[in-house]
Amino acid sequence: MAAPRQTLTLPPCWQPAEPPAPPDTEARRARDYLRGLRPALAAHIKGRDYDVHRLVTHYTAQIDHILTALYQQTITNPAIRLYAIGGYGRGEHFPASDTDILILAPDDSTAADHAQIEACIAHLWQLGLDISQHVHHDHDLNTAATADTDLLTALLENRQLAGTPHPIDPARPPLIARTAYIRAKQQEQRARDHKEEQHGQLEPDLKNGSGGLRDLHMIRWLSAYCYHDHSYTTLIAKNLLTANEAAALDESRDSLWRIRFALHNSNGAHRKNTLDFGQQQHLAAAFAYHDQRNYPAIEQLMQHYYRHTMRIRRINQRVVSLIEADHQPPQPAIPLNADYAAKNNKLILRHPENLNNKPHQLWDIFHYLQQNPTISDLHPDLVRQIRRSRDRLTDIATRRDADDRRRFLALLAQPGNVYPQLKRIHQYGLLYRYIPAFAYITGRMQYDLFHQHTVDQHTLNLINTLDQLVRPDPAYPEAADTLRRLKHPAILYLAALFHDIGKGYDGDHSDIGAQIADLYARENDAISPAERDLLVYLVKHHLDHSHTAQKKDLADPATIAEYAARFPQRDYLDYLYLLTIADIRATNRNLWNNWRASLIHNLYRQTRHLLEHQEHSLHTRHRAERERAKTLIKNAHPAAIDALWANLPDAYYLGESAEHIAAKTEHLLAHGDAHAVSLSAGYPPRLTISSPHPADILFARVTHYLEKHNHNIHEARLYSTHDHRLTIQQYTLDDTPPPAPGLAADLEHHIADDRPPPPLGARLPKPAYRHMTVPAHVNITHDPDHGRTTLELTCKDRHGLLSHISRILLAHHIHISHAKIGTYGEKVEDTFHLTDSEHRPLTDPATIAALQQDLMQALQ
Repeated sequence: MAAPRQTLTLPPCWQPAEPPAPPDTEARRARDYLRGLRPALAAHIKGRDYDVHRLVTHYTAQIDHILTALYQQTITNPAIRLYAIGGYGRGEHFPASDTDILILAPDDSTAADHAQIEACIAHLWQLGLDISQHVHHDHDLNTAATADTDLLTALLENRQLAGTPHPIDPARPPLIARTAYIRAKQQEQRARDHKEEQHGQLEPDLKNGSGGLRDLHMIRWLSAYCYHDHSYTTLIAKNLLTANEAAALDESRDSLWRIRFALHNSNGAHRKNTLDFGQQQHLAAAFAYHDQRNYPAIEQLMQHYYRHTMRIRRINQRVVSLIEADHQPPQPAIPLNADYAAKNNKLILRHPENLNNKPHQLWDIFHYLQQNPTISDLHPDLVRQIRRSRDRLTDIATRRDADDRRRFLALLAQPGNVYPQLKRIHQYGLLYRYIPAFAYITGRMQYDLFHQHTVDQHTLNLINTLDQLVRPDPAYPEAADTLRRLKHPAILYLAALFHDIGKGYDGDHSDIGAQIADLYARENDAISPAERDLLVYLVKHHLDHSHTAQKKDLADPATIAEYAARFPQRDYLDYLYLLTIADIRATNRNLWNNWRASLIHNLYRQTRHLLEHQEHSLHTRHRAERERAKTLIKNAHPAAIDALWANLPDAYYLGESAEHIAAKTEHLLAHGDAHAVSLSAGYPPRLTISSPHPADILFARVTHYLEKHNHNIHEARLYSTHDHRLTIQQYTLDDTPPPAPGLAADLEHHIADDRPPPPLGARLPKPAYRHMTVPAHVNITHDPDHGRTTLELTCKDRHGLLSHISRILLAHHIHISHAKIGTYGEKVEDTFHLTDSEHRPLTDPATIAALQQDLMQALQ
């Protein structure tokens, strides 16, 4: 689609001074002109379809005029030539782009010539542009370009601005072999992709991200170097690119150009190619996106962006693959069986017409790749055929064909080898055609710091993680054995495909996703009613295991019993456990840590035990752990252990392993009624603290100390002995940063003081946090079954938050018995179990209202 035409009144062009001014004066005039030009051009950014081509062309032309004028004022030898290279040479100088130039001097240049070159460069730097200059002599330019493919590529796009005409073409003859140049560009792309994988997709790089401008440039670079054509004409003529694909690339380029031009003209754009959270807000407003229900303006902008980058990457991969194949020696196709052959170790059809006549063969192609890992990929010719025929291959009749659906499910029944094929299927635009609801989450970004990827990419990452679970890994306890036990692995992978599909609609995404999955299964003869029930359950409840593990008290047998009662069948727990591990790991690479792994596995282990041994209560199991702990305690008489345990509440042992019970008991036996802190050697780090101070004072001082020293608390358990002489508290910490060797001794000194701690000093929030809004919410409910009150709060994360909350509770004389601390990006979700000073639940409405008011004021 051609760039939209608008009636623009462009700012006046640059004009040299009359009469001519000295170069210093002229450079200052030009700098002032450029400072005024940028906002004048920015005034034309109206809506999302403005004519960015005219603005970029006009800006580039003014840079040409200014550089040429300064060259003419400082260079007297016309044999010294000035070239625009790189993006500037391409005619794409954006307001904050680097100004790449080449100054080429003759081999016989003099000292006076070099002095003029230095003076010219000095004047160019006065312009306020980011000048990137390359200075070479005629004889060494090719040598330098041969050794540096970045320079070689920049020279491909040169335009001579001044000096005696002298064309430069590093592709005639090629300075390096064309195959070597292709490999170099592919390696650069892989390096860019790896960098993006490390940083996620929250704040994408317009230039270097997957499907960004560099992917567009790459196609033209290869065309220029391999075919001496900077346009798409030769690629189309050689059947390496279709006319429709060329038009699609131009449309997507225009979209990225509009975003980039607006970004470069934004006052808050500190990273000129990074679409950070602040700029996403700014551009969504500038491009006239408006919030809709369940679809904020920012997410509309980013989905628009990601759909274009996905299209660019799809076309880039196919075209680059075809160009690569075009430069390989011709090889005959090697027959593999009656249907398939290999060409350059890539799969082709021996009878291409069969794909059109037998649409179900589409899934057989990917199944063959799945079963034959020595075949590296699909041949570009086969990819082209699939893309051309994909609408007919996935039409309604084909999608409803029972045989076709069985073949698709067969792809999902290969744990450990599903992701590579689904990645290809999605890349070729087949997945959302086969499952239409998937289109609504393709490119869909969630505006928070928790979800690092678009919803469709997160789904693929989840499937990749499921594949990885086939290999035993301590990071995923029991997962490999559990996966091997599954009777219906395809249903697990299908649940992964559907688990977030409801996010493309307005409403609870779990319920909506379950409805979509139910409809898919009911129309699918290859899925039995029992498998359908399992699929729907997993999609509807895919968050249950995570929420229970991270927000509930897993030491409470009632928590485990209530959770176990949710499962219609015992094996549902296995499926949900695996889905939960993969979902968390695929959401945010920093989210899966030792603490979350222990929580998720602990809930799985306790629930499985209850489901398998209904006749044995959890209390029986806990008593067995306590008896085993006795055998682990060193240098203590059994009578002393029994006397100590008789003075402790049952909650002190519940949910604990024998090893942890033994370690906590040894701590109490060693320190008696004194202030004491012990730090466990394992992961996640655990602090056991005992003190004669009241629980609320101790909690306030401990949280103050830990937050002051940048330690994040995951969970806190608070107890007191039956005789009320000793307060005992247990804290589970994040292991980043790891506790310092002197932490226990330093904290022991800190808790000896019984005064309330002072407020922690304010700190600047993380840059991304400034653009995030999390409404504060405080919910206080009565829990009669446990004789306590539950406080749930949600707010934006900030330094010292837990310490602040502890001081509020201290001021209200409210005690905490248990705390679960959850941080999800910029969002905090904490749960506290509270009692009054007499260890009774909060029942007075005035007390509850006052507490809620003080907390809301603190959190907002």
